[in-house]
Amino acid sequence: MSSAIKDITDLLNIQSSIDTVENRRSELNLLLSNTNLNDQSNVQQHSQIPKEVEIANDIIDNSKDLESVEQLIEKYKGQNITILTDLKNYYTIQKEINNNVSKLDETSKHIGSMIKLIDSNDRDFFNEIDLPLQELTNISAHLKKLTVSKGTEPNNKDQKALSVYLKFDNNLIENLMKQLSSWLNDYLLSSKWDTPNFNMKNISQINRINNAHNILVQLSNLYILNHENSFPTSITNNFKIRFIYHFQTSTTNTIDNIETYFNFVKNYLNENLYKAIRIFHNASFNISKDLIHSEFINNILKILIDFLQNKLVLYKDNKKTLSSLIFQIISFDNFLIHKFNYNENLTLTSLLPTNLLNIFLNYEIENFNIKFNNTILNRPNHNNSDESNLSEIIVISKDFNKLIHKFMSRFDLFFNLNSKNLLQFKLILVSDCLMNLFTSYLEFLLKIDFLPNENFDTSSSTKKNRHQSSTNISSINNNSSNTSRSKLDELNQTIIKLQNVSLVYKLIQNLSNNETLVILTEFVNTNEHTKYNSLLQSILKEYHITIHVDITPIIINRIKKLLKDSMTNYFKLGNYWSTIEDGNCSNEENLTTPELLNSIKLLRNIWSVLNSNYILPDVNLIIKSELLDIILNYFIESILKLNKFTKNGIVQLYSDFKSLVSTFIDLSNDNNNDDENRQFKDTTKLVSYQVFEELIKLINYRFAHQKTNYTGWTLVILKMVILKT
Repeated sequence: MSSAIKDITDLLNIQSSIDTVENRRSELNLLLSNTNLNDQSNVQQHSQIPKEVEIANDIIDNSKDLESVEQLIEKYKGQNITILTDLKNYYTIQKEINNNVSKLDETSKHIGSMIKLIDSNDRDFFNEIDLPLQELTNISAHLKKLTVSKGTEPNNKDQKALSVYLKFDNNLIENLMKQLSSWLNDYLLSSKWDTPNFNMKNISQINRINNAHNILVQLSNLYILNHENSFPTSITNNFKIRFIYHFQTSTTNTIDNIETYFNFVKNYLNENLYKAIRIFHNASFNISKDLIHSEFINNILKILIDFLQNKLVLYKDNKKTLSSLIFQIISFDNFLIHKFNYNENLTLTSLLPTNLLNIFLNYEIENFNIKFNNTILNRPNHNNSDESNLSEIIVISKDFNKLIHKFMSRFDLFFNLNSKNLLQFKLILVSDCLMNLFTSYLEFLLKIDFLPNENFDTSSSTKKNRHQSSTNISSINNNSSNTSRSKLDELNQTIIKLQNVSLVYKLIQNLSNNETLVILTEFVNTNEHTKYNSLLQSILKEYHITIHVDITPIIINRIKKLLKDSMTNYFKLGNYWSTIEDGNCSNEENLTTPELLNSIKLLRNIWSVLNSNYILPDVNLIIKSELLDIILNYFIESILKLNKFTKNGIVQLYSDFKSLVSTFIDLSNDNNNDDENRQFKDTTKLVSYQVFEELIKLINYRFAHQKTNYTGWTLVILKMVILKT
């Protein structure tokens, strides 16, 4: 226990200290009584009272006040008697309590006399704005010494202190604030300071307003109890009167009328915020421009919030109007932030009740799901069709991209608000709406079929995993039982699907770098202890797998089958290669064997389709690489290994190979410095250097994309060909 009162906490807890001391005294009395009873025989035997009992009796009989306790301490100096120290602290506190109570009584009387003085003055008292501010400041400082800190309310046990604090705050300061505010409000209203008619060059009028406002601010700082938000509201009283006059009594509750409210506030701020800063700021009294800037907006928002509370309750069951109102609030908050650099954590949106924000989000998510169903799932004429309509897939893809951009555009202003308490609602939008749209679209695209006489249920919302999706692709694209569905049509449809998935994949990649998505990802990683690169990471992975594992191999397989069918007659040429003599080879202008022309035409058509659609660069290379591998395999396994060749037969074969490959690979670039090419020239002296130089270049090109060098293997095959010649 301390030896003196430090603050109001000690003052309020004094009863506990008193109780402790009294308990110690009682325990000591009981101890002494027991000692007397138990030791009576000893006393009789020894005829001597123990010294400890004598000291205890002395303390009980003579510790009546602080002075007597101090005498006992002096008497038993050098002995460690704890109870004497406790008693001294107790009486010291009691003495200070009496002194403070006396001071409170004096202060209370002083406050009472000031209240009477102020009440006796008429209106002219405030015209002169002549208040005893210094005296009020001294009283406030004196009373605050008895509190731990501003904002700590005294315990109800100390009714004396509490009554004095309330008397000062409510009967004196609050009363003065109300009267002076009333005077200043009237003066500001009559001055029309917030209209174009106000003369900013009228220095005396501005000084009069500024002085009155300064006093109000000083008075607001004198409160003893919790008055943190006591900044004067007179600076926005004109706005309040005008706003109420225009809108408070309005019976029109349409969204157009709501927009009018916000436009009125925006215009008022544009016209008067900086004017208010010039009129009301005063650096001499620590009333900075930044303070007026924030308080002016704060006070206007309080008025607006009070007004909007009723509207929000009114529109609670009208989700469409409620949503429109909240979007107006979001737009207004962005206006405050970007136009006036307002604190983002104090915006109107951040103050909206959670239940209303949930209603708003659920309504918007439901709307986007409906739009997705109407635009994509339930689109007319893509089922039960007897005619191919592959162009419809492209239209659907564009519509879906528009839907995603519409989503981002609609919530752009909401995402721009960086208030921390809005993060959870942004997460709901991203996870329950945006990500769901991407997943649903992928499921739909893999399932839908625009080729004739195929019926698929596209309305199902059952979520499928990647393997189910892959099965759907296979079932659609492998169905060739209907003669009206050609293999080329099925290939075209799969290529168009690849394009659509690729475009959305690219869109997801771009969205992953969106500032809002980056912030939300960091928020989730911090709170969930995860390491996501993006919230859309799982969606990106799903699309990537669909492109590279599900769709691309099917495209390659379809091309392989189509090419094989088209080369059937070419494979049957047999002895033709060994019968081509000098002069019988095709001329330079037409070096292609006629039986291969259909294959060349086929590949040109296929590659024209691929080039006309957006394909990811790496997927494009994969298809080219695999197609080159297929062609090489056909030429080596089905022709080179099975036939004998003359020199001109090899030349013709190479010419055919080059013609076929040139439909999708540019063969114009030469690389005469390649070491393996030079080695190949030495090894194949019986064969035209020019022919196999090009062939090796093509083979190297193909395997370069596989990051594996199979040139040695290729040379073995070519040696076999040479031996056959």
